[in-house]
Parts: sequence; structure tokens; C-alpha cells
Amino acid sequence: MRHNNTRYTEARALMRARWQACEQSDGDRLPWEQAEALLADVFDHYTPVVR
Repeated sequence: MRHNNTRYTEARALMRARWQACEQSDGDRLPWEQAEALLADVFDHYTPVVR
């Protein structure tokens, strides 16, 4: 998403939709808050591609 210069709000909505579509096993769940924190970390550490 950073490669395509996607805004954070759009990336968050897309990731939330994918997160909801993923099957979560009982013993190895990834809470939405943790998934969102991973996305925020990517947006904090990587700059968009300049075209």
C-alpha cells in the first residue's frame, strides 16, 4: 500500500476488511488492535514512493 501511495485511512479500511475476512483460530488470534498497530508501524517507518 505504501508503494501505491495509499492514504492511511484508506489502508486502514482495506486492512480491516481483510482482517475480518480471515479465519482466526482460537489459540492464535490476532486482535484488530494489534493488526492496526502493525499497519501504523509500517506507515511510520516507510515513506511513500515518489513517482
